[in-house]
Amino acid sequence: MHSAMLHDTHFRSLLHVLLSALLLIPTAHAGLGITFVTPAAGSTWPAGPFTVSWQDSHSTPSMSDLVSYTLTLLIGGNSDTTSQTIRTIGEPNSPVSEGKVVADIPANVSASSQNGFYLKMVANTTSGSEIVNYSNRFTLIGLNGTTDETYLAAAQAANGANDVPAAYSIVSPTITSSSSSATSTPTSTARPA
Repeated sequence: MHSAMLHDTHFRSLLHVLLSALLLIPTAHAGLGITFVTPAAGSTWPAGPFTVSWQDSHSTPSMSDLVSYTLTLLIGGNSDTTSQTIRTIGEPNSPVSEGKVVADIPANVSASSQNGFYLKMVANTTSGSEIVNYSNRFTLIGLNGTTDETYLAAAQAANGANDVPAAYSIVSPTITSSSSSATSTPTSTARPA
């Protein structure tokens, strides 16, 4: 009996350790239309060649509904006032269907910051709306540039590699016309603060 209880206690301890470890595994940040694959959450990349890849997120809209994108590299917190765009990655208005872009990150683009960097993709849809997606946070090393303390402090205040703004949609205005005039009814999804 004592042996069985000891075995059960050992099994529960092992199960607890395994479940705790699973919580630490970085996960992809699910987006609208796409999910970023690389850089992975919490990963470290040196200055120089930098690969960004994404895949269909199996959500609505789907990746095939996204036409072209502009991708930017940000440092800082999760709001416009605490984050700074430091570089455009690839060519603006590139096809989303490519699923990948390789760019160069120069060493002088910023100061390094542990999990202080993330990507923002603004994609146009086939219906004329825009979808905004964010990658998980990652680290860039070997940087020798300068970054305002406001953005560095906001990056350090982020709660882990998965703490980024939520994806959102900007719905294009609906235009209706009558015989004498046209009216516009703008609608949008509010961006999280």
